[in-house]
Amino acid sequence: KLSTKIRTVFDWRIPNETSFSAGIFQEEGSGILDFSVPPGVGGEVVRQTMLLPAGTYRLEGRSRDLSIDDSGRPYWRLICEKGHELGRVEVPNSSTANGQFSGTFIVPSDCQAQTLTLVIRPTDDISGISGQVTRAAIVPISEMESSQT
Repeated sequence: KLSTKIRTVFDWRIPNETSFSAGIFQEEGSGILDFSVPPGVGGEVVRQTMLLPAGTYRLEGRSRDLSIDDSGRPYWRLICEKGHELGRVEVPNSSTANGQFSGTFIVPSDCQAQTLTLVIRPTDDISGISGQVTRAAIVPISEMESSQT
């Protein structure tokens, strides 16, 4: 588990869910999110509160050991404190693009706080869903860069 005992609202949080397994572990100097969800179960695996100023952001990261059909893929969701969704970024199978994922979010000026959540969709696959996220980061996109994309 995480090495620190003092937790803040800005740390990654794993819901107290008894129907699936999730943990954040240290590996080679960085954190790894490991999750395993049985068939028919879905929901939030991990969440983090953020205070992003208005602007355009890119969520980028990488999965490992994730293999599920298209309809069951997990996704990252950014929600404004007021409850509206700012966007989703699908997490591909780890065999696709070496597990790399990327997508953009636009945070409006009236959204002072946000919650980033990894959501698992329920699946009928007998093995359920399991995998790891080895990297996830939200980075601001400069105006110059966003006009080129």
